[in-house]
Amino acid sequence: MSEARHKAQTISDGLHAAISFEFANAAERLSAGPFENYDIYKLAIQFDNESIYILTQIEPPNWHLVTMTSSSSSSGIFGPDNTTNKAIAVWDGTDGYYLKNSVGIITDDGYLQGVKILLDSLYDISNGIPLDGYFLKAYDGYWKASQLSTDIINIISDNIDNIVGEPVDVGLDNHEGSSVLLSRADHVHKGSVVKTSELYLSSDVSTTSTEFITLMSKDIETGDGYLFINFTVCGENNSPNRTVAFRILVDGTNSGCRGCGFTSSSASSPVSACTQMRVNVLSGSHTIEVYWRVSAGTGSILPITKPEMHHASVIITETAF
Repeated sequence: MSEARHKAQTISDGLHAAISFEFANAAERLSAGPFENYDIYKLAIQFDNESIYILTQIEPPNWHLVTMTSSSSSSGIFGPDNTTNKAIAVWDGTDGYYLKNSVGIITDDGYLQGVKILLDSLYDISNGIPLDGYFLKAYDGYWKASQLSTDIINIISDNIDNIVGEPVDVGLDNHEGSSVLLSRADHVHKGSVVKTSELYLSSDVSTTSTEFITLMSKDIETGDGYLFINFTVCGENNSPNRTVAFRILVDGTNSGCRGCGFTSSSASSPVSACTQMRVNVLSGSHTIEVYWRVSAGTGSILPITKPEMHHASVIITETAF
């Protein structure tokens, strides 16, 4: 007659399985082992949630929940040891037993935080009309899905062509409020930026002229509107307490233009200056010119030799009337 130790007997030997393992919590249960083949189908109790598990696999160990014995958890559903207050619980797996924490939080006021919304589920991207009459709006730092009334949906649907407008040629008629339906891509709104031009000094320059001479210039094409001109410069004079002055002209005139300048406190020390201006222009070609002169000495702007400080630049922004 063969000998067999009691602990090595299995269900196939006729031994009824009882509680074989005891664990304080899930961490202790999941770190237990190693197990032997005869441990398969033995039961364990986990005391923190009074749950019963059966070992179905030894490598790696796999515990299958049998039931929870506490009256508060009679459903057999349980979650992690720690959760986030007010967080939404979600299923962890497909067996219907396990819940886990999530990033979604429902506040006491009923707002949903921490989740991402898939816009495709609410919007038909092809025409921008919300599906099922819903749209998103920001409210007190939260996104809320609100429902449009049937009347508003019908108005939008029936008039979508008039809202979008028919394409028209780009032109100045739009500035005057043409009665033709205007495309959003073609229409220029009052005060909107039409385009921006830039002009930079790209070489070292010096002057001893006490009369204004050209520093740099740029030709541009505009529509009817305004030109906002921003000029900045950093340079030097080789003599202390001598001035380098600048003036900006539009189409050869200084109407509405402002000058600027700097005075070196010591020989060849870098000094900055700037000015801004706005002028009205009509459609056509225009020339922006920057002039400069010195009171005495030699004025220099050296963007190549001293690029860390020296520069001269003009930013021209055109806007519609």
